[in-house]
Amino acid sequence: DADWIDPASDRPCRPGPQSPRGTGFSFIYAGNIIGSVLGGLVTGFWLFDVFALPQIAFLLAMGGMFVGTLVLAAGRSSPIRLILPVAGMIAAGLLLAHGTPALYADVYGQLHYAAIFGAGVHCRR
Repeated sequence: DADWIDPASDRPCRPGPQSPRGTGFSFIYAGNIIGSVLGGLVTGFWLFDVFALPQIAFLLAMGGMFVGTLVLAAGRSSPIRLILPVAGMIAAGLLLAHGTPALYADVYGQLHYAAIFGAGVHCRR
């Protein structure tokens, strides 16, 4: 296999990646794929056996907010600057905990019971 000549140094070289550029992006891409696969498997095979639909929606939303807060907190340098992301997650969690039953009665209830009651039936509180 023939070597190539680097025009800048007139030394032999081989074509291919010479530096680790793009490895950070590849780790993000691989993590996204692994998370997508594991999320579907855990939700489909474990969460639906243990919890009802409103609890699953609440747990997944809280997990997403928790991870988002961790990402925001990783970029903060002082503990004072952590107060806003943590307070925002607590407030959003309380709103979500309060609103999940009402959301279930309207949206999730129609999805869950549409096959039983028919497409034209609306759930009432």
